[in-house]
Amino acid sequence: MTPSSPLSQAVQAAKPREPKCNTRAVVVTIVSLLFLIWALSEAFAAAPWRASVAVSRWQPHRNKTQQATISSVQIKKSQQQHVQQQQRLQELKQQHEQHLQVLQHLQQQQEQIKNGVQKLRDLEHQLQQQQHLEQRVQDLKQQHEQHLQVLQQLQQQQEQVHDGVQRLADTGQHMPQAQQAMAATNPAAGTRAVLPTQSVFPVACTSLEMSKRSCVFQDVCLQSAADKKGLSAVLHGRVQPAHADMLKQHLVKIFEGIVNAANITVSIAPAGSSSVPASALQPPTIIWRPAGANQYSFGHALINEAFSAFLVLQNHYQQIPENLQLLAVGGWHPVLRNVLAGTITGHAAEFDAAVAASPAATCFSQLLVGDGGYIAASRGSLAGTGTSFGREPSFFSSANWRKFRQHALQMHGIQQEQPPKPLIVLNDKRFGAINQTDRRMLLDIEPLVSNLIALYPQAEVRAVRFRDLNMTEQIHQVAHANVFITTQGSSSFLLVFLPEGATCVYVGSPRSADATKWVPFYELDRWFPLTYVQFQRYEVALSSTAEYDANPMPGHWAPGDPAEAREWWLYNAHVRLQLDRLKVILDPALQVLSASMDALDGSVASRQQRSVPAPWHIHHVFNGTREGRQLDDCPSEWPAELQLWDPSKSWSVNTSSLGPATGATGDKGSAGLMAGSTINTNNTGVAAGRSVILHGNKNAPQKGRHGKTLPLTLEALQYLWKHQHPANCSNQKFVVYAAVLSGIGSVLHVLSTALRAGLDSGRVMVESPGHFLASTSYCKGNTTLGGCYFMPLTNCTLSAQELAGAPLLGQEQYHRLLARDPKLPRIVRIDGRAPWLLTGEPLAFASQLSTTSIPPAPSYHNYYEGASYSLQRFWWWRAIASAYIVRPNERTYAELATRMRTKVVGGELKDGCIGLYVRHGDKHMENEVFSNEQYERAVEKLRSIDASLTRQLFLSTEDGATVAYYRNISRGWPTTYVDMPMKNDPNKPNIEYMAQHGYHEEMLNGLLNLQMILECSGFVGSIYSNWARLIEEMRSTVRCKADAVYVDVKFQEPVGFNYVFRRR
Repeated sequence: MTPSSPLSQAVQAAKPREPKCNTRAVVVTIVSLLFLIWALSEAFAAAPWRASVAVSRWQPHRNKTQQATISSVQIKKSQQQHVQQQQRLQELKQQHEQHLQVLQHLQQQQEQIKNGVQKLRDLEHQLQQQQHLEQRVQDLKQQHEQHLQVLQQLQQQQEQVHDGVQRLADTGQHMPQAQQAMAATNPAAGTRAVLPTQSVFPVACTSLEMSKRSCVFQDVCLQSAADKKGLSAVLHGRVQPAHADMLKQHLVKIFEGIVNAANITVSIAPAGSSSVPASALQPPTIIWRPAGANQYSFGHALINEAFSAFLVLQNHYQQIPENLQLLAVGGWHPVLRNVLAGTITGHAAEFDAAVAASPAATCFSQLLVGDGGYIAASRGSLAGTGTSFGREPSFFSSANWRKFRQHALQMHGIQQEQPPKPLIVLNDKRFGAINQTDRRMLLDIEPLVSNLIALYPQAEVRAVRFRDLNMTEQIHQVAHANVFITTQGSSSFLLVFLPEGATCVYVGSPRSADATKWVPFYELDRWFPLTYVQFQRYEVALSSTAEYDANPMPGHWAPGDPAEAREWWLYNAHVRLQLDRLKVILDPALQVLSASMDALDGSVASRQQRSVPAPWHIHHVFNGTREGRQLDDCPSEWPAELQLWDPSKSWSVNTSSLGPATGATGDKGSAGLMAGSTINTNNTGVAAGRSVILHGNKNAPQKGRHGKTLPLTLEALQYLWKHQHPANCSNQKFVVYAAVLSGIGSVLHVLSTALRAGLDSGRVMVESPGHFLASTSYCKGNTTLGGCYFMPLTNCTLSAQELAGAPLLGQEQYHRLLARDPKLPRIVRIDGRAPWLLTGEPLAFASQLSTTSIPPAPSYHNYYEGASYSLQRFWWWRAIASAYIVRPNERTYAELATRMRTKVVGGELKDGCIGLYVRHGDKHMENEVFSNEQYERAVEKLRSIDASLTRQLFLSTEDGATVAYYRNISRGWPTTYVDMPMKNDPNKPNIEYMAQHGYHEEMLNGLLNLQMILECSGFVGSIYSNWARLIEEMRSTVRCKADAVYVDVKFQEPVGFNYVFRRR
């Protein structure tokens, strides 16, 4: 490229030109710059606001940034708070829902509770209706059975009219041969006829809890086939086909597995046949089918066979015949034969020997067959654990065991006399010539006997090997023992034959901690609820290995399980008694025994004189004063028309309908009728005009007769009887009293106020029908006290229409009644307000009472009647009224006689005994109650007042703990009492117990207690109790013991007695 070219030229033009140095220009430029700097500095110095303005222009932007940052944080916080609030709200909602659910559940539960309460009420109502219906059905059944019995009796009587002559003639032909044959085979049997309790013959059936049905057939002949594979029976007399079918059913059951049912026939002898069996005079016979399991053990034989047979016989016979024959079907072991022949009858044979081996028929005058005869074979052992009885049946009762004992002793002629000194018997279980051993033995028995002889020289000590003795000898040994020491086991069951008041030291077995099946005292607790024996338990601790030996015994059964086997051998352990421990038990028993023997037998002379210091020999109604007429002499004879309580008739009643009584008889008591007098009864279920013969006996049970009554007793009773028995009832006015639900003592006392209303109003008092105590099947439609239990209170009767139309008087009308307002209707009614409105004695006796020492001064104000009365005179009137009301009728006498033989436990009451009535139960709900110790101190006080009184008690109570307290031998009170249902729950009303036990049972057991306690010379009770006051009222009137001492457990002196018991 050339310099001259255009391109070169352009490049050259583009190159920068180098400046030319111009000094002037540079100076000018520098000076300008300096001036500019100065000007600017001046300008800024003169205007500083401009800088702030510049800065302020940027500040809003900065604040906004900060505010935006802060808002962002706040928003985040708000969002977090919102989330938290949402969560909390959700939790509250959940809690609310839960609360709603709980509330709903509670409401449902509340509704369920309401429904449950209503259902319970409905069920209670249904149960009451069912009980009412069941009672009604039972009553109807009983009425039906009674009607059938009456109808059958009428039919038989009609039939006997037709064939009576022929039967007498035939009997006359056979009697000599029968008597001779019988005397030859059984001289002790005699010719005494023993009739069953039911007079329905030729067939009498009955039942009891342990068996469905058993029957007594009269004039029956049995004959076995030659090959023993068939059995035929013939019924004689005018029997029905149903009787033959009944006998066949029993025979089929008895011979089940032995004779084919098809080969058993029962026929009826041809009508008009003159061949009455010559066996008509043979002893009664029972055919029995023993169970194989009961053949080898005394205990099983006793409980399952002997006791069962006794109960069946007892259900048929008033008195079990001593000449009874017992025939066993299927054979038996000697153990069973020994027990049955030793307790039930002396005649025990196998059926084969009696019937099957005989080519001719064997006939029986009375043949008893039925469930009782084969219960053990068909239902299992009563004493076993695998039976149908989930609990022990009620026939294992003290009363039944006591009767069983009495029968066995009577049958073998064993007297129950007191030995000359206390007898201690030890049960030595060794037996045989080689001293064979058994389970549950007393170890080292010889040194033990020696130590006891040295310790108690005043007693006789025996170790008895019962298995080496026959049954009669065994019973004899135990029946005279005052102390019986035994381990558990079969032979210990002999304790049922111990005398009343004896002590049984029952030795238990060591118990392991896990024992469930075999426990100490198992047998005692299960089968022997005896109250006539004092049981002292000797316990053995498992850790005291020196006291027992629990090694297995070869040849004896034991469970396969090792744990159970250990329990079993502990249960069957041999025991080595410790003398120091045994002494603690025997000392009080022997001390009390010696004291009671001295008191009952060795102090007769000391009781001949009675020295009772003042003021106690003056009756408490006199308030300690001695002015005026005091006690009256007991009448030598009470007027027959009064028909007062005759104590001897409660011991022995002999009428054509009741049969011979078997208890002790008595002569006319202090309140009795003359022997041979006639009693006319009405509305009692007994025909009027029947003669009641009272048998005289020097041993009559009239203990401690004192011979004094309250003043005016005889006159007042005659006046009352005359008022209640007008010659003409058609022109009389009446006051009808309707009873209210209450205790028996209260019922009788309220009734006395109704009698007072009748006297003061001039009206005859009549009981309203439907009394709750008489509305039972026992009373048979006689629903008043005077119709069921007592003599009628009046000879006047009112129709149902008259009773229904009688108006009930209100409180404001009582003064009109007592004022004898003529405007009142002829018949009026009063109710349970009577005791509050009619307090005091009747006006008719006011003038006569003024001649006595009973204080007339007012001591109680009746606000209802607006008047004041003497409490002592009020009590006097109640005593008179009670003596009039409580007049047992003939049927009640018979019932008391029966119950006295079967329910009274303890020794016979002797002269000088003390009656003790203890009221516990629900009494605390209305008044003060007192402990057993307080009553005991009152008894001791009574004995300090009257030294002629003994330590023997008759205890009347419904508290089982009180019975146990006084029956405890360590307390030293030989005690007799009535074995009856107790009322042990103090919070359960007495009325509920009465309904539970049965009103007629309550009434009859109460009257039995009253009868027994009136026998005693002294009396202790609490006057707060209506029943205690009733006892003292009867003692002071018809029992002529107004001069006998009464000590109250509350009041220290007679002057303080509160006769109406209500607190003021």
